[in-house]
Amino acid sequence: MGSGVGAVGVRSLMIGSLLFECIGIWWEDGRMKDVHEYQVEVEWLGNRGTGTSGYRDYSREHALRAAGKAEIAGSADPTFRGDPERWNPV
Repeated sequence: MGSGVGAVGVRSLMIGSLLFECIGIWWEDGRMKDVHEYQVEVEWLGNRGTGTSGYRDYSREHALRAAGKAEIAGSADPTFRGDPERWNPV
């Protein structure tokens, strides 16, 4: 165990090619004090038959799923050609 709690903060964590921002309480030695794990799935739905061949050739729609929860129909920010009717970060 660490000698004491260091600080509350955000740390970046790379897992494969994915970048996660981890918010939590960290021990002085750099380990997170309490760890909570959640399984989620994100499926990109925007392939219109040509993948990402051109900036206007695909939609930004995606689906977010977690066991026991309703699916969330998501999209990019409308500024980046996202669908304003779907959940987005704006």
